[in-house]
Amino acid sequence: RLRFKDTRDNLSLVTEQVGINFSTLLQDQEIRLYNAMKMFDLPLLIRRSESQGRTADVQLALNQMLSTTSPFDFLMILTPKEVMLSATTLRTGNSELASEAAGFLLTPAKSDDASCQWHRGRDGDIYLVRDIYDTSPLTHCGRIVAHLKDDSLFSLGEQSRELEYTFLFFTPSGRAVEPE
Repeated sequence: RLRFKDTRDNLSLVTEQVGINFSTLLQDQEIRLYNAMKMFDLPLLIRRSESQGRTADVQLALNQMLSTTSPFDFLMILTPKEVMLSATTLRTGNSELASEAAGFLLTPAKSDDASCQWHRGRDGDIYLVRDIYDTSPLTHCGRIVAHLKDDSLFSLGEQSRELEYTFLFFTPSGRAVEPE
């Protein structure tokens, strides 16, 4: 009985830690996207492009936001004047990704205070959608969608096969989210 209780207690602690790690990973990706937008001054570039009708600087910033260390391999923005621009490091599959990303950008947020939304694509791909704001003065400059490179959010689930247990994450609708 003691062994069973110890095992149950240990699994309870591991499960709690996995939940904390998963939540932290989500927040980290949201912050990384925000920091990349601020580093390349994306909100200011969008505002300038809206007034001057030039998108080259915005396109350059999107391209520079994708690097070998970036967790994203595809970005798409929607400006207030409904101009869509995208950047990718992928060699194939861009049209499907772009179509799905555009759908997420055009779908209104479910609540006014949700600046970040996570979506799972038809093929199981993970997308992060967030609003773009310029902070001085506070101005809404559009929306951005980012496609995650891999299933780094599920890395512990991959290792769990060796540890003889697994963790399931569920969407709000009750559908299990699984790594590919």
